[in-house]
Amino acid sequence: LSLRLNLAEALARLSRWQDSEEESGQALKLDDGNVKALFRRGRARLRLGQAEAAKQDLLRAAQLAPTDRLIREELEAARAWKASSDASQAVLPAASPKAAWHTLARTCLRHARNIFGEVWRQVLLSLALAFIMGGLGRLRRTQ
Repeated sequence: LSLRLNLAEALARLSRWQDSEEESGQALKLDDGNVKALFRRGRARLRLGQAEAAKQDLLRAAQLAPTDRLIREELEAARAWKASSDASQAVLPAASPKAAWHTLARTCLRHARNIFGEVWRQVLLSLALAFIMGGLGRLRRTQ
């Protein structure tokens, strides 16, 4: 069960939502009331554009873990889902501004890893320092 759950999360972090949904489903075959498996399958289904199926999984997970903030946020996103005619351009609303920034930062880091390989941290740090130094230089010139 743990292996399936961890694999589902790893696949989700790679944005392999179909595979993550399948692994979560396999975990649910082992334990049909597992909150993590329900949440991960619901999240994957939502990213795949299957809002109704996602709502069912997330609602069940929310009933089993009513105080879990992440489950509630995903459930709200599933309720607010607006599918466009092209499933690849469906709109997934951000649960909160903080969640939107977190998603943006995670996406940037993933792309940095893909582009720069093993030296992504050094490149990212160099870019951040260049940005800060450029801002400080502009600030000094305006004073």
